[in-house]
Amino acid sequence: MKCTPVNVFLSRNGDNSIKVSWETENACLGYILYGDSSYEIERVAVNSENLGKSKEHSVVISNLLTTNAYYFVIVSDEQPYGNNGNPIAFYLNDIN
Repeated sequence: MKCTPVNVFLSRNGDNSIKVSWETENACLGYILYGDSSYEIERVAVNSENLGKSKEHSVVISNLLTTNAYYFVIVSDEQPYGNNGNPIAFYLNDIN
C-alpha cells in the first residue's frame, strides 16, 4: 500500500514525551492512537505542525509516566498499523 508506514522510529522528546516518526510512499494523512493498555488505545496524538497529507510524519506523545507501559498504532489514511496486527508497546525509560 502506498500509505503503509515505513522507517518507524521512536525517540525521546524531553522528560515525559516521545516522538514517533515514519514515512509513507505517497502523501497521506497520519496520526497516532495510544494508551496504557493494548486494549484501550483511545487517546489521539497528531502532528500539530502539519495537519495535511505528507510523506514524512512526526507525532509527539506527551505527559507520559516513566513507570508505565504504553501502546500505540499508527493510523495512516484511516488504516491502523502496528506490529503484526497488534499495538506497538514501549516504556518511556527504554527510549533514547
